Amino acid sequence: AVVDVVITVRDLNRTLVSMWQETIQNGRTWTWDSYYASARDAAPYARTGAVDPDSAGGRFWKQQDVVRIAEMWADRLGPKRIAVIAVPPRSADRTLLPARFVEATGVPLDPSAPSPRANESLGLASVLALREVNELLETLGHPWPSGGQLRKRLLAKKVLAARADQEPRLALDPPDWVREQTTATVEGLKATGVRYVGNWSDLDPIVVPGIRPEDADPRLVSSAAIAGLAGVIAAQIEKEPPDQAPAPM
Repeated sequence: AVVDVVITVRDLNRTLVSMWQETIQNGRTWTWDSYYASARDAAPYARTGAVDPDSAGGRFWKQQDVVRIAEMWADRLGPKRIAVIAVPPRSADRTLLPARFVEATGVPLDPSAPSPRANESLGLASVLALREVNELLETLGHPWPSGGQLRKRLLAKKVLAARADQEPRLALDPPDWVREQTTATVEGLKATGVRYVGNWSDLDPIVVPGIRPEDADPRLVSSAAIAGLAGVIAAQIEKEPPDQAPAPM
């Protein structure tokens, strides 16, 4: 079989914010400040030594060092079989990304077809509440991946994601090191000889609007926690057969 590899990449500033909340949805307990600092200190463009693979930065760059990933696949399959697709900015037409996928692969799909499932993001208050839930579960002897489906698929993706429009998001203005890493990433990708689909400017770091965790309203965090508890209980009630419901007092 002929194997082609497609890698999608978006600007690093958005990636930092989204990956932190994804790690929280996957049971991690890193605060935003510790996660950000670890990713910064492990950035490939300035790295001088080995990185702890289990640290926040080590895990971030294992998944997001697109130059290393492209080089790894190019060494095995040749650069002509590797396509890197730039994820357009939020303001772009939603059909542009799937259209780029069609261009990169030749797979006959309709870029205007609706997505069957969205990968919903969370508001900042919900992420902060979920991080504390993860900490408490660890102290109770239930570290990740215990309850993974319940935590991520139900609590995060269904219950808390439904509140996203009611909460501010995490903010991040592009710092200098993100811009420097982006320049190194673009130069590195060009040097690999792999196919690039999109505009190089799509990788320019953009401002992620929102607030910092310390500025989050504690009342919103409490509301997110209560909504999460109620949502999980409601889902459990819906699973119970009617004859197992407790009798009224």
